[in-house]
Amino acid sequence: MGEGGGQARERGGKEVMTPGSARAGRYVLLLDLRLSVLLSTRSGRTFDLRSGTYAYVGSAAGPGGVAARLGRYLRPLRRPHWHIDYLLAVADPFCALCFGITVTECRLATAFGRLDQASPVDGFGCTDCRCPTHLFRLKAFAGPSRLLADLVDQDAALRQAFAAQLQLTPSC
Repeated sequence: MGEGGGQARERGGKEVMTPGSARAGRYVLLLDLRLSVLLSTRSGRTFDLRSGTYAYVGSAAGPGGVAARLGRYLRPLRRPHWHIDYLLAVADPFCALCFGITVTECRLATAFGRLDQASPVDGFGCTDCRCPTHLFRLKAFAGPSRLLADLVDQDAALRQAFAAQLQLTPSC
């Protein structure tokens, strides 16, 4: 489960785990999109997403840190606000790779952009920065541990900032 322990929560009838730590940090949320979808957001942006595994890069510096942010993602949505909220309505999160506050989410997104197995979803989740995207479709997903190893090969600072791999479902 990673450091800090955890608590059980429910999403869609499944028990899931969230971190017990309330530290600020960055994360990579891994999601399973079972069916291809044309995703429309309130701003009118449309994203054509093929089924598969996706990695969303995010940041949680506010109250409750990463624990609160991941907990929000695991609760049923009331009204979508951010791009990720629209994706969470159709995709299932199953794992999170958590990093300390010393690495920026843009640095994580840049490392993803260098991975051969990651296809960027242009304009997703990056309205508050200059990154081309914060969402990547993983063409060949060999598991969270392999993905982490590939990421830290791209940027040594990520190895030092890595904090925990959190199992959100039994399949992580």
